[in-house]
Amino acid sequence: ALLRAAAAEASAPHAVPVAVNADARSLGGATLAEAAAAALEATGCPPARLRIEIPEPLLAETNTAPLLALGLGIVADHYGSGAMSLRLLGAASLAAIKLDASLVREIGASRRRQALVRAIVAAAAARDIPVAACGIEVEAERSALAALGVSTGQGSLFAAVARAA
Repeated sequence: ALLRAAAAEASAPHAVPVAVNADARSLGGATLAEAAAAALEATGCPPARLRIEIPEPLLAETNTAPLLALGLGIVADHYGSGAMSLRLLGAASLAAIKLDASLVREIGASRRRQALVRAIVAAAAARDIPVAACGIEVEAERSALAALGVSTGQGSLFAAVARAA
């Protein structure tokens, strides 16, 4: 149902890409790819407007080929929370990377986090993969991330968490 709603939203005129989070259960077998294909067909959504966010710890173990074959974008979600190597980043076909909030927290005061984000941004830029950040709560984090080349993000600085009706 979520895929169908996201695909419908993404098929609207002048729509931006819509991302749907995947978890370990939804990544088993071809179920997610089948659901995505059905949602795309039912809504007429262009596949390039629908992205599947896969948590970094699961990405290395996930067969993304069926999703990529549909033309969907794969996003490495919570990047920096698992053990993904830069080598695997170079091998994966990713539409984007979303930095984990643990790398974002107090980044302005942490040279270690700055160095990690700088390395991730450089590796991603070499592959033309955009980098976004999760969990941006204060202006100092947004500013530090922007200085490191991360210009897209989400978090309570921009909007409060809203509950679905």
